[in-house]
Amino acid sequence: KEIRRSGERYRAVVDTAADAIVLVDQHGTILSFNRAAETIFGFSPDEVMGQTVNLLMPDDQAKVHDENVNRYVATRVAHVVGIGREVEGRRKDGSLVPLHLSLAKWSNGAGEIGFTAIMRDITEQKTAQRALQESEYQFRLFMDCATDYAIYQLDLNHKFVKWNKGAERILGYSAAELDGFHINRLFLDEDLKDNKPDRIMACAIEQGRHETEGWRVRKDGTSF
Repeated sequence: KEIRRSGERYRAVVDTAADAIVLVDQHGTILSFNRAAETIFGFSPDEVMGQTVNLLMPDDQAKVHDENVNRYVATRVAHVVGIGREVEGRRKDGSLVPLHLSLAKWSNGAGEIGFTAIMRDITEQKTAQRALQESEYQFRLFMDCATDYAIYQLDLNHKFVKWNKGAERILGYSAAELDGFHINRLFLDEDLKDNKPDRIMACAIEQGRHETEGWRVRKDGTSF
């Protein structure tokens, strides 16, 4: 009775988990397949029970898995246990899904050893990463094409963090010299005494934008 109650508690926890939880034996045969795994992979438990976990992997990863299993059987050393990593899973329809995988090793009283695979669908995370990369690419393309303008971004300490070729050309500094370059070096002495750079930045932070005209200083000391 206690074993049955323990199993029921385990099943209640596993089936309410948001992550796919798959138990396999030391040879990779699937022993348990929770509801989240059904949702992610599109298989029912009846379709996967007794099958090898390779069913859920693209061919290249299945080959690596087989090598890991053979190495484990020979050495009893599990190299990937406790190490979270990104992998791809293969759904029932053949499509691939990006996953974050964590493995844990377990054993029962009879000395049998197996593994618990916990897998999280990171499709949204990957989509957001691609969108950010695309945004960065478009921003860099715009920056590099606007050679008639000095365009730069500053951190909260008023130092350059990004700039375009136009900034290098107009200001007369190389890319290496502009890395960490402080905005004060572009202002005339009288503007620095009047604390003009800080006032401009404070206004931009408060209002979200600020436009101004004035003289600036190039690397060679000339003003424009």
